[in-house]
Amino acid sequence: MRPLAARLPSILLLAIALASAAGAQDARVRVTVRDTSGTVIPFALVQPANGASRAASDSGVAEFRLEAKDSLRFVVRRIGYEAFEGWVPRAQGTGDYMVRLMPLVQSLKATRILARSNVALARTGFYDRMERNGMGATAARFITPEELDLRNPARISQMLQGENFVKVDHHSGRAFLVGRAMNCPMTILLDGRRLRGTMEEVLTADGIREMRRRGGPNPKVVDEFMRERLSIDEIVISSGVVAIEIYASMAGAPAKLQQNASTESCGIVALWTGSRR
Repeated sequence: MRPLAARLPSILLLAIALASAAGAQDARVRVTVRDTSGTVIPFALVQPANGASRAASDSGVAEFRLEAKDSLRFVVRRIGYEAFEGWVPRAQGTGDYMVRLMPLVQSLKATRILARSNVALARTGFYDRMERNGMGATAARFITPEELDLRNPARISQMLQGENFVKVDHHSGRAFLVGRAMNCPMTILLDGRRLRGTMEEVLTADGIREMRRRGGPNPKVVDEFMRERLSIDEIVISSGVVAIEIYASMAGAPAKLQQNASTESCGIVALWTGSRR
């Protein structure tokens, strides 16, 4: 083995390389989103090139673990504004990346109407929970108005198909929701309230007792039971849903949503209704 003095340059080079890699991993960039007049746009959906999207804060700021460069490519969307996609230069002084969105203006006779941020959705705590999830406080999936508008599903179950935290099952062509890890139902909350009389009840203790009372469970009784209950797609039309939260487990769901959910559920699918415009 070579003496330490001979190996010292190599050790130093390795330490410098590791420190540089760690610094790149810890590096953060800030994206600020404003309109053409300089007004902050809260809760815009910001996505870096080849990266995961996240919503900006109520002050129009989104942070990402990225290496700062002279310019970075972003896609930014917000209901009521033209979508932006392109390279954004780094501002001198602040080091932020500034994105400006052009408002979509509708003219009604002599009145100009400018779309504004979805204040009602913010009041539900949706964006606060989304921000905590982005910091690793919870394991959840948040579907924003911008993502719903972009994908424009004909049915809500189409929006949930392929998600990691919920499985869309079908009975006689009608969708119902179960947990990914086990054969148990998801609680569906509509504007914070638990929905009852849904197809998911086929997997609850009350549902099994009801089917036994009818001489089941067997295919005939199950079919009868399911026909009497609503599918998620029959509860609300997709265009009326402004945002969705999905929690894979009850333990990971916030207390505000847990208190209205069934204790037998694998997790929660919370639908928030309203206008996306």
